[in-house]
Amino acid sequence: MLGIPFFAFDQRSLEQIAKQIHSSMSRAIDPFHTLDDGDVLFMVTTDEIENNQVSPMAFGIMASDVVWDAVLNSYEKN
Repeated sequence: MLGIPFFAFDQRSLEQIAKQIHSSMSRAIDPFHTLDDGDVLFMVTTDEIENNQVSPMAFGIMASDVVWDAVLNSYEKN
């Protein structure tokens, strides 16, 4: 998975957001963090939008919910 927010987050915030998002994937993927399971997340930013009102924590929570929904919708339900 690749995450590319447009917001200008510093390196530390970007790493924390990536941890939050990646951890949300583990709710649906089991086993998780094994060598061959493919649960990979890359996170970069374009730094296009400077907005101090966007909290990295709030963004991480929202993005985690979006990824959780994406994982759940990535397979067919019987």
